Amino acid sequence: MKKYVKNITNFATVTLPGSAVYGGSSIQDLVFKYLNNLLVPILVGVGLGSIIYGGVKYIMAEGDAGKAAEARKIILISVIGVVLIGISAVIINWVSSFWGEVLI
Repeated sequence: MKKYVKNITNFATVTLPGSAVYGGSSIQDLVFKYLNNLLVPILVGVGLGSIIYGGVKYIMAEGDAGKAAEARKIILISVIGVVLIGISAVIINWVSSFWGEVLI
């Protein structure tokens, strides 16, 4: 089955004009590299920043139950987001392995 999928993906590979300059990258390779090398770290940084924001907001709640609950909600949603981003990076690498290149 994997050989069949690889043959289909090789058939669908489009080579970019001037790709000899860029090492023969196809559109699929460039998309996976963009997602993995640029977008995932930015999203993880935003997620960690929101966790820090929620932590500061929790500290600043000063015993107010409503503000503390809101801060815990921000932290929980941020942690879930960072975990989902990590899972998406694994899925991106799994899909890119069908093209013969693992990015991480």
